[in-house]
Amino acid sequence: MQTDQNILAPATTASRANVADPSSQSLDVVVIATLRPALLELTLHSFYKYFLSNFKTTRLILNVDPIGEPNVRQLDLLAIASRYADVVISRTPDTPSFAKAVEWGWSQVASPHLLIQVP
Repeated sequence: MQTDQNILAPATTASRANVADPSSQSLDVVVIATLRPALLELTLHSFYKYFLSNFKTTRLILNVDPIGEPNVRQLDLLAIASRYADVVISRTPDTPSFAKAVEWGWSQVASPHLLIQVP
């Protein structure tokens, strides 16, 4: 009986060489957010520290639905986002809609690489 022992074999040096260097790549990051600035700050700080800083350019595609903490404006979250990306494309609707937010976010993607974060 033949077994498939090589299915999970580690990548070879040759196969790793075919992976593009992220420092020469652009990345689109779609974020579906609500009025929770501490959560957005923590999320983007972590993304940037451990991942986004490796890319040549990053575009943050940010939808901020008007629901969440009181006395927080959608513009407050845009200010946070601008610290973590080369370009911020934003949508600040008058009414919250998760489905519309996701649809809009996907429609804005232009880079060959994508990271999407949803609550």
